[in-house]
Amino acid sequence: MDIPVKGVPSNVKPFDLILSIRNFIGKFFLCQECVTHFLNMTLNAENEINSYKQCVLYLWRSHNIVNKRLRYENDSNDPNWPKIPFPNQQQCNKCIEKLDENDDALEYNENEINFISIKEVPHFP
Repeated sequence: MDIPVKGVPSNVKPFDLILSIRNFIGKFFLCQECVTHFLNMTLNAENEINSYKQCVLYLWRSHNIVNKRLRYENDSNDPNWPKIPFPNQQQCNKCIEKLDENDDALEYNENEINFISIKEVPHFP
C-alpha cells in the first residue's frame, strides 16, 4: 500500500512528480550535458514508477548514479558537496548490504531505506 505524500494533492500521480522534475531540469539547468544525461536516464521512468515510494527510490537511485559518474570528473569536485553514495555506512548501517573497495555501497537493502530515519552525519572534512 502506498502512502500519499504530505502536501501532494491526491490527483497527482507518482510519475507526475518525476515529470515535473524532468521539465524543471530541461528548462532551467544550464549544463546541457547534465540535462541530456538526466532526460535520457529518466526516459523509462513512467514504466518503473507505480507508487510514491517507488518514485522516491527511483530519484534516490538516480542521484547515486549521477554522483558515481561525477565523482571522478575534475570539474565537479566541490569539497562541500562530495560525490558519494547516499546514505553512507555512518548514516544507515542497515541500509548497506555490500561495500566496494572504497567503502562505497555496491548494494542497498531497499527495505531498510527510510529517508526520515537516516541519521544526518556530516560527510565533509
